[in-house]
Amino acid sequence: MIRFGPAVLTGCACALLSVSGAQAQKWSAAEQEIIDRVRQCSDLWETQGFGKAWIQECAHPEFRYWGGNTLAPESKGWIEKLARPRTGKGFAEQRPVYVAVYGDMAYMFSHWVFATETSSGERTNGQRQTTDVFRREGGKWLFLAEYESPNLTVAPRTPN
Repeated sequence: MIRFGPAVLTGCACALLSVSGAQAQKWSAAEQEIIDRVRQCSDLWETQGFGKAWIQECAHPEFRYWGGNTLAPESKGWIEKLARPRTGKGFAEQRPVYVAVYGDMAYMFSHWVFATETSSGERTNGQRQTTDVFRREGGKWLFLAEYESPNLTVAPRTPN
């Protein structure tokens, strides 16, 4: 298990608490299934990175990713060429904001707080919003598409 110091974890917790506008949602069994699947894939990202293991386990064959540094959605094949195993530490905390399931299709809006550390000790912290689309095939939920915002700066709310 990857361990980060109290300062990183406290910072991540404070950042999650500072997000405004999100309301608690009671998750149905189908919605909770999506959240649990995303957590499984997040655990894989933490241990191995956004590499071939994640793509093989979590991505649909037609997966498309549109991140903060890309001009257009990238295909699974392109991502596989760029995929690298994790060489340092990773931590990600997901806060699902909304989940909707329609048969074998679903989508989820989330807020993520993450931290990575290279093997040389260089840390990167970030916060992102994601929109994910899933398709269930063979009984397994797979990421069909993901849009990820550029890093966000979320400041603590000031009283009105």
